[in-house]
Amino acid sequence: MAITIDFGSMILLVRVQRGLQIFTIMNLFSKYFWHDIYYTPKRGIKNLFYYFKIVWRMTPWDSQSIYEMMRHQLIILCKSIENGYEVEETKLPKVKDIKRCIELLTNIIEDNHMDRCGYDNNYKISFEPINKNEKDSDNKIYELVTNQTPEQKEKNHQALINGDKLSNQEIDELFNILKQSRSWWD
Repeated sequence: MAITIDFGSMILLVRVQRGLQIFTIMNLFSKYFWHDIYYTPKRGIKNLFYYFKIVWRMTPWDSQSIYEMMRHQLIILCKSIENGYEVEETKLPKVKDIKRCIELLTNIIEDNHMDRCGYDNNYKISFEPINKNEKDSDNKIYELVTNQTPEQKEKNHQALINGDKLSNQEIDELFNILKQSRSWWD
């Protein structure tokens, strides 16, 4: 037999089981109750403001959004650790690692690895029709025309290879640092 009585925000549940009466009363002074009623909505409203710009631009088909969210979160974490009460000898390595992660995430988001490896984009690209005498414009075939020199082409090819290696190295370094992130909150 179960009886449920509702007293506004307090619920009294009485169950009779094998001759024993079990009373369960929601404790209004429980830390979990106040946490759910007051602190969770308060933090939720703050998070709406903190993350609105990031969430607004989020896309589910690209890792870019994940990296932007991670960078945003690490910037907030870095500020709170720097302004915290932890002793300097344990705080400084954490802050150094977090700032390195932020730098790596910025490089990944900006996708500037090829430029940092010396890619020269000082040339023009255009598409010109192969047969200019055709009157039917719907069926024209176009050719890619560029004024890139052979030296630029070789240098850019090497910059693409080095940029890809640098990108992979930075992603590996980022996740190696993040493996240690459990200790950032100690």
